Amino acid sequence: MSLGARLTKPPPPKQAAPESSQIGSFLHAMMHGPLRAARTAVTASEDMEPEDMKTNTKSLLRGLGLLALISPTLALAHVGAGSTSGLMAGVMHPLTGLDHLAAMLAVGLWAAQLGGRALWMVPMAFVSLMSLSAALSIGGPSIPWFELGIPASVLVLGLLIATGVRMPVVAGGTLVGVFAVFHGHAHGTEMPATVSGLAYGMGFVAATILLHGCGIALGLMVRRFHAEPLARYVGGMMAAFGLYLCVA
Repeated sequence: MSLGARLTKPPPPKQAAPESSQIGSFLHAMMHGPLRAARTAVTASEDMEPEDMKTNTKSLLRGLGLLALISPTLALAHVGAGSTSGLMAGVMHPLTGLDHLAAMLAVGLWAAQLGGRALWMVPMAFVSLMSLSAALSIGGPSIPWFELGIPASVLVLGLLIATGVRMPVVAGGTLVGVFAVFHGHAHGTEMPATVSGLAYGMGFVAATILLHGCGIALGLMVRRFHAEPLARYVGGMMAAFGLYLCVA
């Protein structure tokens, strides 16, 4: 082979990372991304002027009002889980159903309100019992009235946030754990007992952790800005949405 041919020889194609490595990287980003975002938001807030804080608060309130107007339509559009095979299908299930989404955010926000060990123990209790309930629900008997337990979780958690109720960490973890059983059962009854079903389960667990982290981030910013009324306003909207779902 000539020297010119050796110099122009294209490099060998890169091999794609194994699927297990891709899933591991995705889950790592999902779990650690919200915490990194929360730290960034709190650090950036130290340099904000009071006028900027007021502007951001008004923008957030307008966005929440718009969400309140469209949330019933989006919640009713979430019928079943659609595809239940693969990681991304599991990720999208909690993100496309406002009943699940509101409950996950509420858990994180309430944990931030409680503070201390509850900041991580309350979400951990929810994720653990949700995962256990989902695993036991695959091919198992159905929990009576579990469809009502999901909107009830949004209603009760919203009321806790709106009223600023504080309780011991164990009691708070137990309460959210009861609601987690209903959410886990809803996921588990839709999940096939296959390898793709396992990836689906990993997806909705990762999405749940992401949403908890977003709720915690919102709670930390509320504390940083001393805007507790804003958190109670959000909790009131969640409670109203949960009540609507209960009676609809």
